Amino acid sequence: MRKTVSLGLLVLANMLATMAILVAVAIEEGFRPLSFFHPTPFVLAGVLSAQLLILAMVTAFHDPRIPPSRWLSIAAILFGAFTVFALEAAIVWSLIGQRYGWIGFQRWLWNVRELLYSTALFATIGLAASVSLILALHILAWPIRATFGWRLVRKGDPDSAGNARQFGMTHLLAWVGFSAALMWLVTTATGIGELAVAFVVTLLLAAASILFVAPWSYLVIKEKFKYWPIVVTLAALAGLSYAAQEGITQFNFYQVTNSRSVASALLLPSLQFPEFFGYSGAITLASILNLLALRKMGFRFQAAASHATIGATREPVQSHSTTIAPQPSNVMPNVPASS
Repeated sequence: MRKTVSLGLLVLANMLATMAILVAVAIEEGFRPLSFFHPTPFVLAGVLSAQLLILAMVTAFHDPRIPPSRWLSIAAILFGAFTVFALEAAIVWSLIGQRYGWIGFQRWLWNVRELLYSTALFATIGLAASVSLILALHILAWPIRATFGWRLVRKGDPDSAGNARQFGMTHLLAWVGFSAALMWLVTTATGIGELAVAFVVTLLLAAASILFVAPWSYLVIKEKFKYWPIVVTLAALAGLSYAAQEGITQFNFYQVTNSRSVASALLLPSLQFPEFFGYSGAITLASILNLLALRKMGFRFQAAASHATIGATREPVQSHSTTIAPQPSNVMPNVPASS
């Protein structure tokens, strides 16, 4: 029960952080048009990407006591989060618009419902794309887990090595079913333009986000760690963001000066340091904070086959050799009779 409450509080903390960023986006867009070249949307994309990857990692490698609760919890978290985000965006934008002349409670409710329709559309697209991403990561993680026996366990929980998901015939059928569900989602997305764009953007963000999230998994692998790699990583990301800004600027300048016309030049998006570092820094910090919270709760990656923590020195295993050791004889030795 305590573990469930701790994980629920972690999910709530992630939702509150995302809601705060959404409020900042809505306020900035309400007071001035928010263009693509602004750090806040990149920060939001980085935080959402990190949260989705952490959710996929935990649900893929952790065995709940009730197996059906795995996908029920995923569906509840995603549906609840996107519903709250859509409602929050509609209310905040309505409150901002009220200061420009939207007066009256009935008028305000009408605008909330009108904006809720548009935000619900984007929330539905994001929900479908998030489910497809988690499905894809579960499909990829299942054979890896079955091969190496990796699982995410909490200290103090009863050992579930014998019940850990392997890859028998039943699991193979489930794996094929998940793959079919993912293919159905992708096929459905190809028929809807907005959904197809959301799928492509989500997959591209996921591919880029894994590079920022995966290295920090050692926080739930090592028994001891130091904080200096976090500081060094953030400084390196700042340097790389500045280098990317200068590289794009020089490339675009070269294309403009060496092309016959600006229209025919191949130009890259003029992203600046705040956009690059806003995305990479946000996803790094979100990953570190979530993994540190899981570490504080006692979660660690373990190899189910050997009952040993990955990265730690394995204890010697007691020999189970079937060689029969010499046994003492029950036959009395021949003792010469005394005269």
